[in-house]
Amino acid sequence: QSEIAKAPGMNSSTDVTWKGLYMTGIVMKIPQGLSEGSDSVGTLTINDLVIDCKGVDFDLRAKNVFRNGNMKGFKLSIDSVHLNLKDNKIVSAGMGGSMVLPICKDGEKFSFSIAMSKSTKNPDELAYQGSVTAKDIDKTYKAFNIATLSIKGLALDFSYENKQFYPSAKIDGNLDLDVKG
Repeated sequence: QSEIAKAPGMNSSTDVTWKGLYMTGIVMKIPQGLSEGSDSVGTLTINDLVIDCKGVDFDLRAKNVFRNGNMKGFKLSIDSVHLNLKDNKIVSAGMGGSMVLPICKDGEKFSFSIAMSKSTKNPDELAYQGSVTAKDIDKTYKAFNIATLSIKGLALDFSYENKQFYPSAKIDGNLDLDVKG
């Protein structure tokens, strides 16, 4: 607690005395075993933590969050998560990792990122919108074990209802059957 020192970004002319807690950073290791089948140890970092009468501010970063997850048939790994909070309000949030479409072979993953924002339907919930890394577009993937999927464009949507994610993918491309005669 401080009544003299100011947290970063505070204007000393308007805040004559400041009471609160300020920590420059916290680093925590995510233990093995929280990620099924993963041998990596994740890291959680919180920078510029401020707790005062205005609320809580911080910048959170997590790396190697989990591997081998499954979201309604979409196999995924979450490599990074970020959350920036100012006065108890989300400024920005998102996550990124790799994913396999339900129609594709297991080893054929692509990189994705998801931006999170306030839901326009319910302000107490978050909305999720995803994108695919450009390097994974204009590639071919094995689909249904009988076809080749050539992706020219891919848009991801992650709806969240009743405490469950419902992912969907809109694919622009070609699906060619591998017919052997």
